[in-house]
Amino acid sequence: MMKKLLFALLIGMFFIACDFAKEATELKPDIELTYINPLAWLTFPGDTVYYAEIDEIHFVAVNSVDAKITKMVWEYYDGNDNLYFGPFETAILLKIKGCVSGAGCGDTAKILNIPFPLDTVRSYAFANHIYDARIEMRFIAEDDYGWDKTDTIFGQFGFIITPP
Repeated sequence: MMKKLLFALLIGMFFIACDFAKEATELKPDIELTYINPLAWLTFPGDTVYYAEIDEIHFVAVNSVDAKITKMVWEYYDGNDNLYFGPFETAILLKIKGCVSGAGCGDTAKILNIPFPLDTVRSYAFANHIYDARIEMRFIAEDDYGWDKTDTIFGQFGFIITPP
């Protein structure tokens, strides 16, 4: 009787392990940007700061796929949605642990201190009399299992430019 119970328990654990492995190889990464600080940067004509800096960006996995963010692509847009600078690409390596139900879902991965040049923002704003702008960021994530499945996470960072 004990051997049958042990055998049934082993079979049950095998099916559970196969279910997790199947999910990890079939799903693509699903990651959310959950926090960004600050959301915008204030600049003015006599400003001597060269870079606007995002202090922190947080990411959380929504499914069980372990992933890594491999690059960030960003572009500058004015208040009229015109692209005026970019796109640019920066390599990043940020591991994001997948969320397994009941095992501490929602582990947060962080990127700290991301600088963006301000000279172009100010010169474009003053030359065109458009005093609001933003950066659109795309973070590209790949699964950690080598299946070449990706996810793109979008974020924005604003600029407030005071007129001369």
